[in-house]
Amino acid sequence: RNVRDGVDAAGSFRRAEFFVHTLVQFWLVGDDFSPLPVRTCRSYGLPLLSLLSRSNPTLSERLPAPGLGDAVKLLVMYLNRSSVCKLADAGNVFDGMLLRKESCDSPAGYWNPLMQRPLYRFVLRTFMFCSRDADIKNIVLVFSAWMVYMEPWKAQQDDLNEYDLPPPGGRNVNCVSDGKMQRCDVGYSPAWQGFVLSNYLFYSSLVVHFLGFAHKFIHSDVASVLQMVSKVLEVLGSSELLGLIYKVDAAYHSRVSDSQSCCLDDVLKYVPTIREQLQDWEDGLSKHSTDGSFLHMAKNSSLRLFSFDDDGAYNLLQV
Repeated sequence: RNVRDGVDAAGSFRRAEFFVHTLVQFWLVGDDFSPLPVRTCRSYGLPLLSLLSRSNPTLSERLPAPGLGDAVKLLVMYLNRSSVCKLADAGNVFDGMLLRKESCDSPAGYWNPLMQRPLYRFVLRTFMFCSRDADIKNIVLVFSAWMVYMEPWKAQQDDLNEYDLPPPGGRNVNCVSDGKMQRCDVGYSPAWQGFVLSNYLFYSSLVVHFLGFAHKFIHSDVASVLQMVSKVLEVLGSSELLGLIYKVDAAYHSRVSDSQSCCLDDVLKYVPTIREQLQDWEDGLSKHSTDGSFLHMAKNSSLRLFSFDDDGAYNLLQV
């Protein structure tokens, strides 16, 4: 019976995996003009498919369809919740991941590599290529998906219950449970360090791009933009989380000969991966006359969250 149950779980997981891959390809990758990681293209001898945004404005400036941001948010919430509770329910189809013997360094380790690049580019393309007459509500939905992704430790079943369909002939009334009332008290802890480090650009480079978007759209909808900026600052406001982000930034910009390098040894090993992600996840994206990005024509090769330069986060917050 145990063998049969294991086979059933593995089969269920394969179907779930196929379903998630399908959603990622259609919802996140979609019409991305650089759909494949650069390393994958090089490994198989494929030509790099990225296009400069200004060379095909019809493709690059297409915003997510109305409602898609909310669907992506639900997907992120479910994968977050499933990852946090993957061992809590023996009947969960996602327990099949245990049979795959995949190693992971963080609570959200299995699904995360699948989501990283497509979701980063999905959010960044939304910020970069929306026109000034775009519906800010559509952008807020994508923004919300990004925020949920950045705080997997706050995943609650009550959040998913809000998406349940009401019973036939009735209304879906959700009571606020004690768990949901305490959700705001759940913050970053060192147990999630692996997740943050593997998704570091969501907490650094993407924040700077978002501030560039906010600077461009502040007069379109002041209240919505300020609420989004406030939420980003709230997420980064945890002293432990911000300390980790700053430590990695220092390691990224440090030199081997620096006397402080000995204090950064535990994060220095992540710098090559972050540098590669920065090049790959922003492949093909460049500044042109219609976008709100602060990317240069050259490849973005640095992190600017703690920079005091004109295109750094400090200056963007000031303006």
